[in-house]
Amino acid sequence: GAFPEIIAACDVQNPLLGPRGTATVFAPQKGASSEDVAYLEHALTHLAAVVRNHFPDHTEIPGAGAAGGLGYGLLTFCGATIRSGFELVAEILQLEKAITDADLVVTGEGSLDAQTLEGKGPAGVAALARRCGKPVIAFGGRVGRDPQLETLFDAVMPIADRPMTLEEALATGERLLEQAAARAAALFRLGRGLG
Repeated sequence: GAFPEIIAACDVQNPLLGPRGTATVFAPQKGASSEDVAYLEHALTHLAAVVRNHFPDHTEIPGAGAAGGLGYGLLTFCGATIRSGFELVAEILQLEKAITDADLVVTGEGSLDAQTLEGKGPAGVAALARRCGKPVIAFGGRVGRDPQLETLFDAVMPIADRPMTLEEALATGERLLEQAAARAAALFRLGRGLG
C-alpha cells in the first residue's frame, strides 16, 4: 500500500556525505574521533552506494544529513518530504501574527554561532521580525564572534556575564538569564528614550 504522508521537520541543510555531511559535521560534536568520523563516512558512503541500486539518490538533498542520516532514511525509505522545522512550527503557532502584534521580539538558544545562521529557530524568528519591521534581541548561553550575528539580530546578549565553566553556567543559568534580561530591558528603555 501507499505510505502515509511523512513530513520531516528539519532545520539543518547538511547533505548525507562529504565535508558538510553528517559524519564530518555532527559526529565530532557527539564525541567522535577523526578515526570514528572516517569510519562513519565510509559506512554511510557504502550504504548510499548499495541503496542507489534500488532507490532514488537522496544523498545531496539538504537535510539528508540531519540526525545522523535520519533525513536520508526518511526521504529514501519512507517517501518523506523535508520541511523547515521552523516554518512548520511558525505556521502552527501563527507566529507571524504574534510578531506583528509585538513591540519587541526576543529569541535565543544555547549557542549563537555559525549553525544559528544556517537556519535554526532564532534565525527564522529574526527573519520574521525583519519582515514585520520589529526589533529582535537574541540571548545566547555562548555567543560566537561571527559578524553576521550582529546583522541578523538588532542586539545579541550573552547570558553569562563573565567567563565560566559549562557546569557553572548550567548551575546558575536561571539567575544569569534573569540578569541578562534585565540588562537588555535597560538598554531597550535607554534606546527608546534616545529615539
